[in-house]
Amino acid sequence: MCVRWLVAGTLALMSAGPVGLPQSTYVRTDFCEILRNPEKYTDKEVTVRATYEYWFEVSALYCLGCMDKGRVWLEFSEDLDDESERILKRGPGAGIENLTITGTFEQGIPTVT
Repeated sequence: MCVRWLVAGTLALMSAGPVGLPQSTYVRTDFCEILRNPEKYTDKEVTVRATYEYWFEVSALYCLGCMDKGRVWLEFSEDLDDESERILKRGPGAGIENLTITGTFEQGIPTVT
């Protein structure tokens, strides 16, 4: 059976800036809202709650409330804070987690495979 994947963009997890410096502003929104209106959030820093599925060659965010809209590839930035990096390394090699994350939404070319 073919699994259909819609890669609407990438959310790169951003680490917090140094203490004392102004933090960038971000939009807290529903993950399904981003999938319905990706152009509105492109290149913006957003905070969302979504389900994260990861295993061999899979790193996807999705929401059960709008599975028909597809999944979004999740890529972690290389400048993660130490605590986040430790958590990622401690985790199993595969799983499904509910996450609240902040990152930059980058819209790519949607593809279906």
